Amino acid sequence: MVLEALARGIRSRVLYQASEWEDPAAGAFRAEMEVYQRAGLEVRLMEEPPIKLVVVDHEAVLVAMTDALGADVSYPTTLFVQHPGFAKVQAQAFERYWTTGRPVPPACSPKEGQRPTAATTSSSLVLAAPR
Repeated sequence: MVLEALARGIRSRVLYQASEWEDPAAGAFRAEMEVYQRAGLEVRLMEEPPIKLVVVDHEAVLVAMTDALGADVSYPTTLFVQHPGFAKVQAQAFERYWTTGRPVPPACSPKEGQRPTAATTSSSLVLAAPR
């Protein structure tokens, strides 16, 4: 979905948690993320995202939250909110973190036919694709 949006010229940006990105065990993840970078995804690192979310067109938001009570659940609670006001607030928060994020070096040339796997999209991220 992200690759298709980038192909249509939609600006997409992501903030990754620095410790997860820089983890030596995350080499395969970083290699797969290079596919997105080569397609035009802008990437920066931050210390610890307070929440995981996706903002689309300043109109809709997906918010993934872990259980506040600390229950051991293998999946987060995900909310879909289609409300321009709420999306605007979340996009503004994203912009604040984006300006203080550390840039990730641009990816090198794409390998022929390389595409990310489905598992790639479940990683820790904050993404905004504003108009």
